[in-house]
Amino acid sequence: MPKNVLVICTGNICRSPMAYGLLKARLEAEQLGDEVRVETAGTYALVGEPPSPGAQRALAKRGIDISRHRARLVTAEMLAQADVVLVMTESHRRSLFHLAPGELKKVRLVSELVGEHRDIPDPYGKPQEAYDAVAAMLETYIERGWPTLLRLLDLDIPKPL
Repeated sequence: MPKNVLVICTGNICRSPMAYGLLKARLEAEQLGDEVRVETAGTYALVGEPPSPGAQRALAKRGIDISRHRARLVTAEMLAQADVVLVMTESHRRSLFHLAPGELKKVRLVSELVGEHRDIPDPYGKPQEAYDAVAAMLETYIERGWPTLLRLLDLDIPKPL
């Protein structure tokens, strides 16, 4: 049975879809796509909306297409099914606590994957440069935090060749 990572932001059209795309691409590159399922949702999701054009462009520059994503509202059931929940800000963590307090032990800021405690800023409504900066930040945290994420999922860390 695959492990489940749930990525959360506010509207589920900018940060969490970008993190989702980056995680999916990394999982495929590591040949772990069958072992780990990634989902994404928002605390105040713009349900049914596609990713913002800025988010789509930021990931397209990395060869990743997130255009099929549609925003969803996070539910207690999603949290219960997740093995790891990655949030962008402390306010997201608080929102999840109010929704499902028993699941809080699974919740981490993306930055906590590398031992930092930093919110990921929301690029919504800002110029493309803001989306590009957030995508780069997420990419760095996912890259540097990869061993931590695999450990949280109880997966073996692949050895370099």
